[in-house]
Amino acid sequence: MGGYHDGVQSDPIEDPAFGKLLLLQLASDDAMDWCWGDGGAYYFWIRPEHLAAGDFSQVEVWLECH
Repeated sequence: MGGYHDGVQSDPIEDPAFGKLLLLQLASDDAMDWCWGDGGAYYFWIRPEHLAAGDFSQVEVWLECH
């Protein structure tokens, strides 16, 4: 949770000008028997002002796969 997205198909996003924070990243994991697409990850993004207000209705979800 938090931190920088590691990017399966895209470059890591570390730029504050992007305007969104990484809320949660769920990567494929063999030990957990999780496989998103063909071995990708889900990324959940939120704007800082929405997080501060506790408003999760505008969370954006990306799926990146190989």
